[in-house]
Amino acid sequence: MKKILVSLALLVSATALMAQLNIGPKIGYTASKLTTDGSQIKEELKNTLHFGAFARLGTKTYLQPELLFMTKGTKFGYSLSDGVQQDVKLNTIDVPVLLGFKLINLKVANVRAMAGPVGSFVINKELDNVNQLDDELKENNIKDANWGLQAGVGADFLSLSLDIRYEFGLTNMFEGEIPADFDTDNIKNNTFLVTLGWKIL
Repeated sequence: MKKILVSLALLVSATALMAQLNIGPKIGYTASKLTTDGSQIKEELKNTLHFGAFARLGTKTYLQPELLFMTKGTKFGYSLSDGVQQDVKLNTIDVPVLLGFKLINLKVANVRAMAGPVGSFVINKELDNVNQLDDELKENNIKDANWGLQAGVGADFLSLSLDIRYEFGLTNMFEGEIPADFDTDNIKNNTFLVTLGWKIL
């Protein structure tokens, strides 16, 4: 009898957990910039797309981990050398873990707020050294793992989930020796994301 009761309790718990779980793919727009504190360096935004998947566990308060394939980067302009620019493109796997709260919760729609840490792991680096200068940023100056904080708002309508978030870089992406024209050893990633998810479960 005790085994039957335990089995029933586990079944009820698993059913309740599944009822609170959503899983699905995501695709979205990214505007990223690698910022520095160098007075002689100008940065430009890089606009790209990203894709991946998300899970959401909970109802009014929820936990949302994601796995996203991103392209980030910037264009550095070196004012110390007239006309010199350098494109930086990074392919990363980002893993945000967000804690959210539903501000408005209706049957077919809701409005949410969320925030949490994100780990960004570089899988490919492309630095366009068109000018072939020794003093430009090199691939080995970019760390393979970096950390940030994401915060934003979202809305759900039926099975569609829209998130608008901003990512603040928390860690310095730079390592190694400082190139002469690259007058800073501090690089942080800042990213604006708009993602659309589809809850298939």
